[in-house]
Amino acid sequence: MSVDTKGRMAIPARYRDALVERGDGKLVLTANLDKNLMLFALPDWEAVEQRVMALPTMNKDSRRMQRLLVGYATEMELDTANRILIPQMLRDYAAIQKKAIFLGQGSRFEVWDEGVWSAETEEWADQGPPDETTLEQLNNFSI
Repeated sequence: MSVDTKGRMAIPARYRDALVERGDGKLVLTANLDKNLMLFALPDWEAVEQRVMALPTMNKDSRRMQRLLVGYATEMELDTANRILIPQMLRDYAAIQKKAIFLGQGSRFEVWDEGVWSAETEEWADQGPPDETTLEQLNNFSI
């Protein structure tokens, strides 16, 4: 999907209704550790924010997570054309240029720059089989 020069991006129709229904059209966009963005319906974000802020502040990694997720969190609503406005600081963080990938991930959505997404998927494919810990976890997983 396209991101215009002002940072507006249309939400795909198949996801838009669910977002509007879950959060009455109120959304939160924030940074993710993987150099992409996450979009939540407001009630889903509020639950995540509570868990993140409950992390121990004396832990360096916890503080980094709090600063990143909560610090970049931006409340927004869909405009009349069913678009969101991605603030410049979030576009810069995720290197979003003209094309973006929008992925449903359960109660959140991820927004990736198309080029970054392509490079990441190639890297993931080249990583080979998972480590033993991950394999153990996957052995207990079924769909």
